[in-house]
Amino acid sequence: MRAKGRHLGFVVILAGSLIMAAAAVTVAGSPVPSKGRIPDSAWASTGALDLSQVPDYISQLGRDGTIVGYTSKVALTDPTGGARDALGRPMAATWPVFADDLKTVVGHLVPDKGFIPVGVDPASVDSFPVRVAPAP
Repeated sequence: MRAKGRHLGFVVILAGSLIMAAAAVTVAGSPVPSKGRIPDSAWASTGALDLSQVPDYISQLGRDGTIVGYTSKVALTDPTGGARDALGRPMAATWPVFADDLKTVVGHLVPDKGFIPVGVDPASVDSFPVRVAPAP
């Protein structure tokens, strides 16, 4: 009986090791997400945006015009993030803003407020029009 228990323990450890190795290979083989500003060439004269030219994470600017972090380009393609009000109508979503490592959350993009750093109450910040457009 003891030999059977040891054998089972070895199989469990071996299986766990194989799973972790496979996960490491998957992560190592995953492409590094791109980040940066939306290139001018991505904007058509009609104002349409060619998403194939947009990096995976887009530079976000603070009110002073400096880069404060990066937000997933999904915020451009689905600004609601699936958010709905009580009546089921789409509504603007709040999006996380990540540091250079694209993992650490440094704040959020809040509808009609722009970038709000972590720890700041959005209600304490004045509203202003937020837009996605080519840099002036």
